Amino acid sequence: MKLESQAKAVQLDLIKQVLVLNKRSFLGSMETRRKLIILAAALVSLWIATITPELLGTFRLTLSIWHDRGNEVLYYQRGQLRQMHGNHKGALKDFDRVLRIAIHDQSSSISLASSYFGRGQAYYLLAGSPLLNRKKVEEYYILAISDYRTAAELSRESDNLSSENLAKQKIEIIQSALLELEN
Repeated sequence: MKLESQAKAVQLDLIKQVLVLNKRSFLGSMETRRKLIILAAALVSLWIATITPELLGTFRLTLSIWHDRGNEVLYYQRGQLRQMHGNHKGALKDFDRVLRIAIHDQSSSISLASSYFGRGQAYYLLAGSPLLNRKKVEEYYILAISDYRTAAELSRESDNLSSENLAKQKIEIIQSALLELEN
């Protein structure tokens, strides 16, 4: 983490220098323009060096989605990746999109139960954010329970008992958390 904060500080310093030189380059010399180009290249190099595997994976999936907006599998994969790396709001948006596609497409290769489970998990994880007020935490917990219930029902209908039980376990955990919030 310390290395990341140092990299961000260097990036900010480079951005400031680029902005200052950019103002001068309209007026200025070739030397000022050359310095601007060198600083911009350093900034890009530093940014590239700080790209995480999650960011790279998300970027690749986003490019694929641009070419095939109706592919629920890509949204599902990106949602899982985002969730795994703590981008719960991004995951929530992707799972919402999966559900919109899958509900209207009976040939969907992603099960509705998995999609509801993923979105329920995103709501549950969002509720764990320390920056939320109590009302928002309760709202996310209630939305998570609703999605987990739907996932459990759909899993039961498809005879997937392990998924049904997992969804029910999640519901119990959240109900306990809600009781603790009330106390």
